[in-house]
Amino acid sequence: MPMRMHSVSDNRTNHRDANERLIRVAVERQMITSEQATELLDLAERKSAPVGQVAIEASMMSPPQIEIAEAFVDPDDLAPGFRLVDVLGQGALGVVYRAHQGRLQRDVAIKAIMQTRLQQSNVLQRFQKESAAIGRLQHPNIVSAFDSGTHQGRVFLVMELVRGIDLRMRIKQGPIPLSHALSIVRQTASGLAHAASHEIIHRDIKPANLMLTEVSTGFDLPVGVPLVKIADFGLARLNDIGSSEDADQLTMTGTTLGTPMYCAPEQLTGDPVDHRADIYALGATLFSVLSGETPFEGGTTHKLIAAKIIGQPPRYDRLPENLPSGMHQLIADMMHHDPNQRIGDYTDLIRRIDEQMAGPDLEDTLLIGSSRPPKPKPSRRVWPIIAVTGGLVAAVIAVTMAVITGNPFRETPLTPPASLETVWSEPLFDGQSLASWTNHQSVWKVTEDTEGSRVLAGKGKISRRLVPLPPDVAATAIALGLRVRVNLLTAKAAEVQFAFDGDDVTTEPRWVVRLDPDRAMLGHRSAVDDKLDVSGSLPIETGISPDGPNWIEVQLQQYSDRWYVLVEGKPLGSFLSNASLATNQIQLVAIDGEAHFSDISTFGLEVDRTSEPGR
Repeated sequence: MPMRMHSVSDNRTNHRDANERLIRVAVERQMITSEQATELLDLAERKSAPVGQVAIEASMMSPPQIEIAEAFVDPDDLAPGFRLVDVLGQGALGVVYRAHQGRLQRDVAIKAIMQTRLQQSNVLQRFQKESAAIGRLQHPNIVSAFDSGTHQGRVFLVMELVRGIDLRMRIKQGPIPLSHALSIVRQTASGLAHAASHEIIHRDIKPANLMLTEVSTGFDLPVGVPLVKIADFGLARLNDIGSSEDADQLTMTGTTLGTPMYCAPEQLTGDPVDHRADIYALGATLFSVLSGETPFEGGTTHKLIAAKIIGQPPRYDRLPENLPSGMHQLIADMMHHDPNQRIGDYTDLIRRIDEQMAGPDLEDTLLIGSSRPPKPKPSRRVWPIIAVTGGLVAAVIAVTMAVITGNPFRETPLTPPASLETVWSEPLFDGQSLASWTNHQSVWKVTEDTEGSRVLAGKGKISRRLVPLPPDVAATAIALGLRVRVNLLTAKAAEVQFAFDGDDVTTEPRWVVRLDPDRAMLGHRSAVDDKLDVSGSLPIETGISPDGPNWIEVQLQQYSDRWYVLVEGKPLGSFLSNASLATNQIQLVAIDGEAHFSDISTFGLEVDRTSEPGR
């Protein structure tokens, strides 16, 4: 008996020491204050619980913050042979750390997927695909991958650490000599040509993804011209037409098909995409480098998408007045809305760039001012209206009518923007507990499905308050989103209830997405059990698989007072509501049986910081 008491005492001491180490790191990294640290340690001691769990339940720290703090408790443990030094950035699914490799005495960047995100379907597979894609690319103008792997459940990718600034920041600093601008674009084209030779398309070329660093010995670049490093292949796609989209797609859950201001029109319409989309984006980037402004006028996402789809030309009047005429034609041929009329291969593109670089007095040409330049030759550039998919046509027509009538939202249902960037994401279910959830006289639990994923399972109703955007994200986000995946299992139907008129989910009117075995419906309900007033419906085509769960993804997006609802990526409907997704609640309902819910998260969406030149 004394030995057992001694063991229990040792365990408590170990737990207390672990809690103190975690909280010490959180304070050092300014995640919490010293006062909050003391409060959390006291709570953890009283509850005999891990302090990370207590911090999340108390809303003092988020799950990503806990993971970052845990990583720095033992900075040598994330990736063997590398010691974490700092955090470089954080995305929807992962964190990028600065680390030091002692054996080779060099600093590197390590991208790690957060453990809470690994529970989401296909995240691990897609991250491994991204790692493999980057690992295949060995080129001086592409950020190199050094290593990847899994250690104690943590998945990581070790990459080259680039010291410098991105092209977006350089543009903000002032005019760039034409010779430098052309060299930057030529280097980028060379790197993209290498990626294309490996059947890899970047799909998100823009100034922010082009890093500028000092030239190392051995590079034959003009004096003052930086070395370009193409970064962020996280949206890359293996261009294998014979493979399924799910197998090829390297885009992680919650991200997009590019940045609308720079991406090619075919990316916005869902048409097939190849390397010519990267050429378009590089042309748009060149436009920003030369003008200090974006190629198209800022404004609503729908207006931007409409402008690209109907073939509206870039704002050529914003280009410098002393820009050689051949440069206008080069940009026009890179940014043609029809990929078949665009410059079609990198050999031709680099040749065209070299022709411009060979121009007289190029070294002394500093681009200044702007005026309306000569238009590109009509024979080389036409602007017909092109055919696109029905849903997006409806959106474009609606926007066009809005421009004419001044009414941005008519009765015709609208389709949400096809391409946005997730700038922040927060899970509402951590796969471990029902913390923050309210059970309404029902039976709910955390369990594993047949694939081993942790899910929220139950019968009846369960609800929780949503998480607002952090202030720094809210400053740039144009929309809020909510994502949840549903498996009916034995339930007759399941519902996702949201946009409540008030705080009481038991009585207030709300909007509802109802999932039957063969159909999804959007509607409004005046009270919790009132009849559903259906406003949108579409068939569910997932089928019934005997070998695994049949998940159905529901996604909500809110732009001001306009809400959009998608099921399995297809528009279900839209409506107007003054309810705010940032402060509202969500209620999940399993009707006449048990249903599973997973990958429940809220997120922020950003198109482009059009007020910042060159973004």
